[in-house]
Amino acid sequence: MSVARGINPLRISLDRIWIYGACCALVVSLPFLALRWFPKVAYLYDFACFWSAGATAGTRTLTDPDALNAWAHRHGMIAQPFSYLPGFAWAYAPLSRVNPLAGLAIEEALMAALFVAAALIAARIYGYNRWFCIAATLAWAPAINSIEVGQNAGLALVFVLATTWALREKRDAAAGLAAGLLLYKPTVALPMLLLLVVRRQWRALGVSTACAAGWYFVSVAASGGDWRWPAAYAHTMAWWLPMDFLAGSVKAFSLPTLLMAAGASLATASVVAAAIWLVALPVATRSPLLEAASMMPLVGLAASVHAWPYEAALALPAIFYAMGALREPPRTALLAAAYAATAILMVTRYGTAALFVTCVGGSAWWLWAGYRRGIMPSWSVPPTS
Repeated sequence: MSVARGINPLRISLDRIWIYGACCALVVSLPFLALRWFPKVAYLYDFACFWSAGATAGTRTLTDPDALNAWAHRHGMIAQPFSYLPGFAWAYAPLSRVNPLAGLAIEEALMAALFVAAALIAARIYGYNRWFCIAATLAWAPAINSIEVGQNAGLALVFVLATTWALREKRDAAAGLAAGLLLYKPTVALPMLLLLVVRRQWRALGVSTACAAGWYFVSVAASGGDWRWPAAYAHTMAWWLPMDFLAGSVKAFSLPTLLMAAGASLATASVVAAAIWLVALPVATRSPLLEAASMMPLVGLAASVHAWPYEAALALPAIFYAMGALREPPRTALLAAAYAATAILMVTRYGTAALFVTCVGGSAWWLWAGYRRGIMPSWSVPPTS
């Protein structure tokens, strides 16, 4: 995509973008501010899982659901199996030195900083004004939601964008390292690793493979020396993920999770997810590199069998790409509507409808356009790599 450095791609002045962005962030934050959800997040919900993992890192308790349940009850927490690689629990060990509410505050500050870092990387990749990218990142409701619930989508976004930047700069080792570090959550790493495969980035894949080995050994230490932790991890996830889905199915927005909410089995949803990837990989192979790297995380969201709204922060690369690929007049209107609708609907029970349109609809449009390359809609231009 040939764009001038430091541009504002939308027909909205930067000061207005900050005002509108602040409104979006405030709207999605209302439940946390008005209902004082932060203590619940710290002791009962998302962050409680991370705090407990940090406190039990280095012991067998981390990967033993029964032992973790007993430990959590002794400490007044709600027990939740750690759904990340055990080695990632070390990242939360320092936060477990303070009480959960203080740990949540520190984690939220760190994640906000990581989202800003991701915005600065995006500015380099897409050629936009830095302040515009910061505003556009923090105005995206799933990003704010991820920060407030104590999740780590900001870290994942940094690694996704770092992989994209390294690929564009032909820094294979750096691309492989970023994608390999993203393996702390394998489902999030999958789109970027598949991209490396279809683009034949073998050196980068070699580095990612070395990172995978590193994660294995770090996880051995985190699980108290259990060399067979992958078996315990797989068993725990097979038991816990369906339960977690039932508890939060109202938040489903990906195609597989919506099918599960309608009564389909996990096996059926997994087949649908695999089919989406089979359709997407040829498009990722022949599309310009920037396009493919930007859109693959969006497809990952559309095809996920376990994706909640905060993970839609990973739609930002596709959003930034669309800002340069779409033409006016629909560009600014479509993107402004997507931001506003997502922020407003996320505080209602219908919030996932906006994410469905963005993630599944956006992925479907890209796949359709990829298979009809050269017969693109008149308001879109396929950028060069």
